[in-house]
Amino acid sequence: MDNALRPLQLLRRAQPLTVSEAAAKSGVARSTAHRLSAMLKYRGFAEQGGDKAYRPGPVLRAAGAGARSGPDVREVARPCLEALNQRVGETVHLTVVSAPMCGSSTRSRADMRRTWDPGRAW
Repeated sequence: MDNALRPLQLLRRAQPLTVSEAAAKSGVARSTAHRLSAMLKYRGFAEQGGDKAYRPGPVLRAAGAGARSGPDVREVARPCLEALNQRVGETVHLTVVSAPMCGSSTRSRADMRRTWDPGRAW
């Protein structure tokens, strides 16, 4: 568990972090740093840019947004998502464009549908 938290602490500094830097600063093997970074990315805690460096992802940014005022976009959009879902009878997703992660979802009534769980990155 401690190994997984080290890269997370490094990401909080909001500086781009390569796998090599994560390994050196965390005191783990590069392969371990790669696996941990990939899992943080998969779970939305990190994003990876074109330069292959990792940065804070939407989950980590949201955790730091507790002091931010204003409504959550998911709460504001929810009635619209539900209305659209009722109108078209299909699954409706809200996606944060800066990060490929489902923010909110309503399920289709159809037997065959595509679903994505809120908070899950793709």
